[in-house]
Parts: sequence; structure tokens; C-alpha cells
Amino acid sequence: MSNDAGGWDAVPGDLEASARIREVIETGSHLTDQIVSAFQGPRLARAALATSLLWEYMVRLDWRYHEVLSAGTALSTAASEEEPLVRTRQLQFVDRTESFHRQLYGTLSVLMLLLSHVAPRRVTAHLPIASVQKFLVYLREQPALASHTTEIDQLRSSVEFRAAFLDHPQQRKLHHWMTMGTPSETVIIYYVPSYVVPVDRPASADTAGPAQYLNPRAPNFKPAIVCSSFQVSPEPHETHTAICSLVLGILAWCGGADLPADNPT
Repeated sequence: MSNDAGGWDAVPGDLEASARIREVIETGSHLTDQIVSAFQGPRLARAALATSLLWEYMVRLDWRYHEVLSAGTALSTAASEEEPLVRTRQLQFVDRTESFHRQLYGTLSVLMLLLSHVAPRRVTAHLPIASVQKFLVYLREQPALASHTTEIDQLRSSVEFRAAFLDHPQQRKLHHWMTMGTPSETVIIYYVPSYVVPVDRPASADTAGPAQYLNPRAPNFKPAIVCSSFQVSPEPHETHTAICSLVLGILAWCGGADLPADNPT
């Protein structure tokens, strides 16, 4: 992705990506160019490599996102037409969903790497680079990123979901999963069955009626099964939108866009 002048191409033109991701890469590359304009030699080379890695990870995240959408559509079609491969489509949807959130974690890790090479001292002085969760907590504490609080929380839910159910299941109670389709999306519900951890209260306390489990994003949602605990997979569209917005917000912050107009230095 490098060129003979020592710079790098803003958009990986030989990679397929959605218009949204290309817009993020173009805008982000412009912001990064401003940050590293005074860099020279090895420092510029490291910044170029770290930037290229971030854009590659963003493109791969975009691929994973559209795979989730495609898998959700295939599952909905199979379920509505009572195809014999519903179980396969379910597992494919689970696989694509989990791959998306793992790629989101990797993208945040590369964002941390980029900041460690290009961000000014006011950003890197207390920047945690050993933990993605601590990194997101750090970002949430920055006044300059106050407008991105909702997006940071969305990304934290994805990171916590990955840690709890995807990459460290041995640290959790034995759980099962089910898919649930709604008019707007398909979700995965990870739950601890009552036969794994007995439920003391009566079943009626968990399944009070159809309206109670129609919306898996509602605060009072409960699945239509008896279980001791459950968690719904984070919403991929909101997660995809959040990382796009946050990357640009962080790069603008690093470039000094958070500084008052009367104090440009």
C-alpha cells in the first residue's frame, strides 16, 4: 500500500468495501495526514504501516458485517419456507455474528496500536494499550469525546460479549444458544438452561406473556424459555456505525479538533 514517495494510499482500491467504509477511510486518512505532517524517517514509516493496518481491519470488519446481514436473511428465508437446512442456517448466523464481534475487537486493538504511534503526548500520556476494555474506559473519560459516549458504550458491549461468550467460555456457566427473529433483525440469545442451573422461582415469573419477549432490545425482555440467565448478542448495525464514528472522532481529537478556537497550540 506504500508508494515511492514514502506515503501510503488512503483507500485500498484493490479491496472491496462498502461506500460507508470508503468514506471513513478517506476522511480518516485526511485527518491522519494532518497529524503526521511533521513526521520523518522511521517515525513516518511506522505511522504509515499502522494506518494501513487500521484501514485493512476496517475493510475486514465491513466484510464481516455484511456476512452477518446475509446470514440473517438466509436464516429468515429458511425459517419462513420451512427448509430442511434451518439448523445449518442458524449455526451459520451464529458463526458470522461471532466473527464480526471478534473482528471488532481486533480493529479496536489496531486502533490502539495506531494511536501509540501517531497520537500527541496529551493523548498517549495515559493511554492504556494492554487492554481493549481499559482503552474504551479511558476514551469514555475524555471530555473531548463526550459526544461519542453512546458509541463507546455500544463497543464496550461488543467487547464484553466477546470476552464472556466467545473467547473465554470456560470462565462462564455452561450456556446454550437460540436464535430469535423479529421484523427488524435476527438475534442470538445465549442462556443458561434451567437444567444446568435450576431456577427456584416458578416458570410463570420468566414467561409472563407474548408481549414480554417480542423485543429482545427492550429493557424488560425475557426469552420464551425458562433459564437462570441470558444475554442477547449486540446489535451489529449499531456496532458497525459506532466504530466508524468513533475512529473519526478519535483522529479529529488527536489532530487538535478538540482544542478551543482561541487556543490553537
